[in-house]
Amino acid sequence: FGAITVASRAIYTPRLRDRLNPEAHEIHVITSSYGKVVMQDELPNGLQLPEGVPLHAAKSMNVPFASGSNAFDAMVILPCTMGTLGRIAHGYSEDTLLRAADVMLKENKKLILCPRETPLSLVHVKNMELLLQAGALLLPPNPYFYAGAKTIEELADTVVARVLDHLGVENTISPRWPEEQDCNRWSPVSSGLRLPPSLSFCPQSRSFRLWHERRNGLLQLHRSKPAPL
Repeated sequence: FGAITVASRAIYTPRLRDRLNPEAHEIHVITSSYGKVVMQDELPNGLQLPEGVPLHAAKSMNVPFASGSNAFDAMVILPCTMGTLGRIAHGYSEDTLLRAADVMLKENKKLILCPRETPLSLVHVKNMELLLQAGALLLPPNPYFYAGAKTIEELADTVVARVLDHLGVENTISPRWPEEQDCNRWSPVSSGLRLPPSLSFCPQSRSFRLWHERRNGLLQLHRSKPAPL
């Protein structure tokens, strides 16, 4: 099931909702009090849930997943505020959302937190450390741009795809990083290039192309500098 807190980037929530089939998965949704306010600002049509997907109040413990005797398979908090993250890290289960996350940890179930904050303080990092040690998965909603997204929704889907991957839900909503092509016919030694040790030697690889473009750009910049007087 999923949970929504006050953090901005509410766009990810409906994108994830649309990729989960309620006929194949039992889905429940919780929102924090301020999460509803954020959704009003960022989702003009509100959070539309499919038929059969209940929306629970954050202050009600009368839900099945509030007990370890009925723990669900996975929980996603998307997005997750640093306040929520810190409360979960320290076992502060004052409402349904926090209690459900606490149950997931103690029952060794999958808890995925998508923290949205920048920059990070030492307090944030220590709370993250505690959660990682407790078995949570931290998946910051950082979209990737190599997929060639043309809309904000497609960019958001690059994050949703990673969440689905870790939920074990097969999906094809966002392009994957391509496999590198055969590199047997090219040698950096014979070409006279000195590459960083960690860089792929394949001239068709994206990592090589980026390095080569940056190298040429630096050479051009160096050559274009006026001679010192």
